[in-house]
Amino acid sequence: MKKTVLVTGGAGFIGSHICKMYLAEGYQTICVDNLISGKESNIAELINHPAFHFYKIDIGNEAKMEELFIKFRPQVINHHAAQKSVPYSLENPIYDLDTNIGGLLILLALIQKYPIETLVFASSGGALSKKLEGDERSAENDTPQLISPYALTKYAGEQYINMYSEKYDFDFTVLRYANVFGPKQVPDGESGVVPIFLKNLNEGKKIDIDGVSRHAKRLYARLHLRSRCCRS
Repeated sequence: MKKTVLVTGGAGFIGSHICKMYLAEGYQTICVDNLISGKESNIAELINHPAFHFYKIDIGNEAKMEELFIKFRPQVINHHAAQKSVPYSLENPIYDLDTNIGGLLILLALIQKYPIETLVFASSGGALSKKLEGDERSAENDTPQLISPYALTKYAGEQYINMYSEKYDFDFTVLRYANVFGPKQVPDGESGVVPIFLKNLNEGKKIDIDGVSRHAKRLYARLHLRSRCCRS
């Protein structure tokens, strides 16, 4: 029998694709989202799937989250629920901390009581990368530039997970996303360069690119999630 996975932020742009892929792999998929930025329309095609269960819950609601752990006892958690805006984190650092660290700590506390096998954590590539010059690339072991509350909470989240995984014996994968794009994405200021570029092109506007290079960075033309986001 296939495992049960809990996907937080599962009605979001990325989360909804992750839910769909887990279902395709035969997982019982529990989708949790408070629908502040996620949309029910993103998961409309999944609602009638017999192995899909959607709950409109904020991950900060520990009692409701514990009910799900008791009912479904997930072996895998894919944690994508977050406050995702860098500018908003600068304006509202307490909310950013409560959501990104408070929500994660609730999950980790529940993992202590109801052990899991694997945790997948959505971190951030752009917010954590050091400042790069020219064609320089960032390595995983680079010291990140923590220039916003958002970056601080994501990096702290990685450290919390590393510590808890050693103490409570579960595997984990950290995903440092950078400019993910694909179907269901909204071209707002937090969505990455590709949809913003496409929106500007459709509206006949110019595309602004910081820096000058003779080499164009490669862009992936599809949302590549199966091997990374759904690893368990």
